[in-house]
Amino acid sequence: MIVCVTRWGILGAGIAHAVVVTLIVLPMYLAAVRQRTPVPLASLSFVLGRPFLGSIGAAAAAYGGALLVIGDLSKLLVGLVCGLAVYALLAGPWMLRIGRLLRVMYWHTHGDDPDTAQPQRAPLPAEALAAPNG
Repeated sequence: MIVCVTRWGILGAGIAHAVVVTLIVLPMYLAAVRQRTPVPLASLSFVLGRPFLGSIGAAAAAYGGALLVIGDLSKLLVGLVCGLAVYALLAGPWMLRIGRLLRVMYWHTHGDDPDTAQPQRAPLPAEALAAPNG
């Protein structure tokens, strides 16, 4: 990290983080998933492929959009908008599917229509302890 930051500044910090994540964090994560769960790693690539491609496309669009304008704030805003738009296009269907799944799993009681159900607030621990069992 020190070498990269000294040599390339803020860009070096980004490069150092990417190297650490790629060479240390991801292999450790994959080893832990393989060791602790019966989930085959191939199924993770199927499930996470769309958001991964969306993030690659968003990075390219943000970089390309930032090249089109002058000024730091303009680069930030144009890159942000371009990146978000491309990510929404590429990974939007995946995000909607995950949102529906989470809504079905957590935010309605069985029998409710998940699209119209109102979120149910879980009781706080003190409220759960104070509630009569009945």
